[in-house]
Amino acid sequence: MDFIAILDKCGNYGKFQVVILLLYGYTNILGSLHYFSQTLITFTPEHWCAHEDLTGFGVEELRTVYSNVSQPSCTLLEDVINGTGIASEHGVCTDWIFIRESGFESITTELNWVCDKSHQPALGQSLFFMGSVVGTLTFGFLSDHIGRLPSLLLATLCGAAGDFMTSFVYTLHWFAVARFVSGLSTDTMYYLMYILAYFWGLVNYINM
Repeated sequence: MDFIAILDKCGNYGKFQVVILLLYGYTNILGSLHYFSQTLITFTPEHWCAHEDLTGFGVEELRTVYSNVSQPSCTLLEDVINGTGIASEHGVCTDWIFIRESGFESITTELNWVCDKSHQPALGQSLFFMGSVVGTLTFGFLSDHIGRLPSLLLATLCGAAGDFMTSFVYTLHWFAVARFVSGLSTDTMYYLMYILAYFWGLVNYINM
């Protein structure tokens, strides 16, 4: 079937094309926000290992204190002398000072996923894309049996449920589960809507 002939029959531009474009664009906007939410969820701002002598220090003062420390974000200080930090030879950093832009909290700042736990946000990102692979296969199979529109709605609900769960998790295991569920809808929201748009255009051509 000649696609150009279909376009000529349906009309190059009309109300139907506008409605389809708006619906597809709306889905893409929501899908993009959903897709890039991981960047904000696991955002890691500039940070330093906390010390009682650093209370009330500004950003530039903290940078000066840690200027002679090779790993300022993970090095525990023994003392602060004349505005210069003295690294401790023993002990591990257990608390951090984060520079929160406009008071923004990410799961990284809430759960202190830095230093020896810095791999955990990346693990959540990996589970997100694993969910995307599983979701593509699962909802692709379902779309052939229950229809594209029901599958698209289920995929959208999975993405919403996963993002909602992410807001309340406080352990790595639940974070991984939430991101996996969220990832189930990632690619599905795009390709199912694309198929629906093409299908509706074809039906419109047949009925004319």
